[in-house]
Amino acid sequence: KYQMDHSSTASLKSFPCPLHSSESVCRFNKDPESKQVSYCVECVMDISKAERSNLLNVDQTLDIIIKGLNSQKGDIVLDTPPPQSLSSVIQQEDELLSKLSQHILSQKEKTYSVFKNI
Repeated sequence: KYQMDHSSTASLKSFPCPLHSSESVCRFNKDPESKQVSYCVECVMDISKAERSNLLNVDQTLDIIIKGLNSQKGDIVLDTPPPQSLSSVIQQEDELLSKLSQHILSQKEKTYSVFKNI
């Protein structure tokens, strides 16, 4: 089990190594350009000491992920515009909501005028 904070505990699932299916992954490469991301004990033994220095154990990897998620405050801002298909759907929805608002206002005015004449 991995202790994330004082109030919650997460149970970790073991994943098989992509190269040695009988072994579980125990290390992750912190180099984003690496050809191999996850390593089992066999894989770790097969690489050089220099390459081992780029490996993190599961706890270290989870700590980095949790710190990254906790550091994100507020909304996530995308640098690219949404696809045109999504923009058109949102625009159509906005137009429908606007028409609905206008209809509700006109019905409200009609109701007010009817009650005023009673």
